[in-house]
Amino acid sequence: MVSVPGTRLTGQKKALLNAGWIGGVILFSQNIQTKKQIRDYIAQLQKNAPTPLFVALDQEGGAVRRLREAQGFQRLPSLEALGETKSPDLAYRFGLLSGRQLREVGANLNLAPVVDLDHGTPDSIISKYRRSLGSDPQLVSAMARQIVRGMRDEDVIATAKHFPSETVSAANPHHQMAVADVPLRELETRDMAPYRALIADHSLDAVMLSHVI
Repeated sequence: MVSVPGTRLTGQKKALLNAGWIGGVILFSQNIQTKKQIRDYIAQLQKNAPTPLFVALDQEGGAVRRLREAQGFQRLPSLEALGETKSPDLAYRFGLLSGRQLREVGANLNLAPVVDLDHGTPDSIISKYRRSLGSDPQLVSAMARQIVRGMRDEDVIATAKHFPSETVSAANPHHQMAVADVPLRELETRDMAPYRALIADHSLDAVMLSHVI
């Protein structure tokens, strides 16, 4: 899976796609101008690939969402705000909406939901940007399960992230080495609980690893 610069398909990108070396693309804000433009772009990418592509976006809600209001999409609230409602019904509707947004433009893989527990580390990129459903493993598991169910009902693949945790380090792993000194037992009993819960009832399609040591 690779990122593809720009907002249109060029000859170089066509050649790479036609060669069959690429199984998926991840699209970022730099790729998206309007709903029609990104829909056409994805259609062109698929048309020029010898096998169907995974087309992924980070549509978590809140601060991390690639499809935004300025481009014609409904705003998704943060996962922190959603978690505070403790409403499985709202979580399902949240999953439906995010899934529909991807499906309408031809994307098929959402790099969401975040199932990191909030460890209260103020500067972690999860807590700082309100990306966690909460600190209770059972609540996070229950809400994530409904988000995934909503996405699946829109034929979009969901991805639980960031395994095993990205909230235990204050460093931003995109900019520097992030090291977490957390006992394995704590990770297993708390942070891995949502993954185990989703696996147990076949609600887990994909997992994104955290880049934290």
